[in-house]
Amino acid sequence: MAAAAYYGAFLLKADRFDLGPFKELFLGTLFALLAAKLLPFYVLGIYRRSWRHSNIADMIGLGKALLAGSLLFALPATVVLSASLSASVMVIDFLLFSFLTAVTRTSFRWLEYVKFKGEERERRVLIYGAGRGGGLTLRECLQNRQLGLKPVGFVDDDPGKFGKNFNGYPVLGTGEEILALVAAHGIDTVLISSPEIPPGRVAWLQEVLEATGVELQRCRIRAGGGEWARGQGRWGAREQRS
Repeated sequence: MAAAAYYGAFLLKADRFDLGPFKELFLGTLFALLAAKLLPFYVLGIYRRSWRHSNIADMIGLGKALLAGSLLFALPATVVLSASLSASVMVIDFLLFSFLTAVTRTSFRWLEYVKFKGEERERRVLIYGAGRGGGLTLRECLQNRQLGLKPVGFVDDDPGKFGKNFNGYPVLGTGEEILALVAAHGIDTVLISSPEIPPGRVAWLQEVLEATGVELQRCRIRAGGGEWARGQGRWGAREQRS
């Protein structure tokens, strides 16, 4: 991709379908560019990361590697080849390489999403508990697409949270309104996200949801194991206990 972006930058600079007078300059600087661009990726550990489950921190790290690689090449090249290699080529190269890299790194999620959409309808879920456990449950639903869960919002017994957004999703109401909420939003599953929700409350939810056909599941992080339990199975979690 680094070579393709660099080649594309020269084509745009030449405004033609061949390098023309820039061919010798391109070939003479290509290997130096590749070394400069790839070195930060290895130093920062970009190639060791799992991009199927990337987050904001991963994208920031990727941005740092892209910027460092471009500067590592551009600064010496400006001094040595100031009369030959224009700044516009280096800027275009940086933009093209950033675009190609970002598309490649995020394509895993898109392919997984398209594959899943063709296989099965996602189950619409309400997450019971708008706290730390709810945030972890939401993240697992969004990142682990093979679970087939589509979060709609949160339910929380604290009336003060009603109408607010939690991690970008609305708190739709309290547990007392659960029957109205599952009917209004076409809910298939309610996920209990926190062990702090009393067992009596969970038993009551099971009772009132039983007649509706809506599934009730409890999600938790096992002590020391860092795993989510869902029914009789397990969800592979990437969160660790703090």
